[in-house]
Amino acid sequence: MGIPIQCGCPHPRERDGAISTELWHGNLDSARVRTRVFRHAGEDTRATIACMFKPRLSRLNRLYTNAPVYFLTACTNSRRALLANAGVHEVFIQYTQEAGNHGILTGRYVLMPDHMHLFAAFTAVSPDLSVWMKGLKAVVARYLKSQQVSAPYWQERFFDHVMRSEESYGQKWLYVRDNPVRAGLVANWTDWPYQGEINRF
Repeated sequence: MGIPIQCGCPHPRERDGAISTELWHGNLDSARVRTRVFRHAGEDTRATIACMFKPRLSRLNRLYTNAPVYFLTACTNSRRALLANAGVHEVFIQYTQEAGNHGILTGRYVLMPDHMHLFAAFTAVSPDLSVWMKGLKAVVARYLKSQQVSAPYWQERFFDHVMRSEESYGQKWLYVRDNPVRAGLVANWTDWPYQGEINRF
């Protein structure tokens, strides 16, 4: 049975207490990944967190079980061409890199002029998906406002779809990466400057 695309729905995730401590678990591409642990989290939760943040997230089967990978799409209001520029790209990179400190790992992404695609893995201690996406939209909006670009910037909703396996992740990326080519913006996907990979899954 297929998984329907949902529009802006919060990621169902139980909260087991207020954040009080920060633990450091492993590393990712030679950088230590900080995750916040809930006050009342038990040892099973801590062990799960520790195993999820292994170098390069090499065990994708474990990742898909314990930290669902989402394919996310957000579009600009009235499909305005606002996103394919160096300033928005830098803000996007900063936000998604910082997300690693809160249990969210962003994989590959493409910024098109009027929409963005990205893959992100969420853990049990991550913020709600809808909250995180609202934050991403907000930091981009602040940048655009600072450049005297008039609002509104975003469509209200976004789209999310849970990836089921390494194969589906790879197949989806092969399609997404060619968006700039299909749009006639570049001849080869590698020539598009507003795409990349924050963390390798």
